[in-house]
Amino acid sequence: MNGFSMTLKKQWKTVKENWLIVLVILALILFLGNFSLDSYSSVSSGGQFIAEDYSRGGGAESIYFPGGDDFAPDVETRRITYYASVSVEIDKGDFAEAEDKFENVVKSGNAIVLNRNVNTYEDERRQGYYSLRVPVDNLEPLLDDLKEIGEVTEFSKDASDITGNYIRLEERLRIEQDKLTRLKEFLLEAEDVSDKVQLNEQIANQESTVEYILESLSRQDQRIEYATVSFNLVEEESDFANITFVTFGELVKSFVNSISGLLKLIFVLIPWIVVLGIIWFFVRKFKK
Repeated sequence: MNGFSMTLKKQWKTVKENWLIVLVILALILFLGNFSLDSYSSVSSGGQFIAEDYSRGGGAESIYFPGGDDFAPDVETRRITYYASVSVEIDKGDFAEAEDKFENVVKSGNAIVLNRNVNTYEDERRQGYYSLRVPVDNLEPLLDDLKEIGEVTEFSKDASDITGNYIRLEERLRIEQDKLTRLKEFLLEAEDVSDKVQLNEQIANQESTVEYILESLSRQDQRIEYATVSFNLVEEESDFANITFVTFGELVKSFVNSISGLLKLIFVLIPWIVVLGIIWFFVRKFKK
């Protein structure tokens, strides 16, 4: 027992004499432990991201497009979309003629009418709402022709620069196509049946993702090549629209009501007239 105590005291004395070396060793152990843990976490997170990315479905929900504005200042070729709105007013009764002019404008501008809605109101006025797409090169001539159909009451024209979003779509497409290529390479190298089945499913999902991005780019191209125009055609209200016309029946009804009111007044006043007449009679009699 005494020998064991002497050994502990000797070891403790050795540690005290070499405390700096012990401190360095402890610090090194802690550093290496943290480094290994961080490395493991990074690898695990990365592996999980790749697995999720390849196992998603091919629908719209499966694609994430990075945020940010559409400025993209380094791109020389800008992608711009245009939208315009025109409202004109015409004389009442000229709607059919004005609509024929509209059809000619659409035809001459190689435009496409997407929606058409014509309403008829109680005063027989008509109003038409039209939504159309026109090649960007024909936008200005078409707007000028639409303004000539009637008196312009409202007009607006907007332009949106979508260059940044378009560039991000192209970059996303490149990334997803590279993933699809790698998956197909893995399939050629796979030997296990279960691996082949799983890879085929991932390839199908990845092909859907690529197809969705291609469709998105196609829609963007259509928005760039064709401007959207809203056209509103309105018949002007008549000057007599707010005038109320009285019919013969209403005149007769008003006359009867007036006679009825007069008779009621007479019947109310008759007793008072009789009383006043009697009082006046006795007053004159007493004066005599």
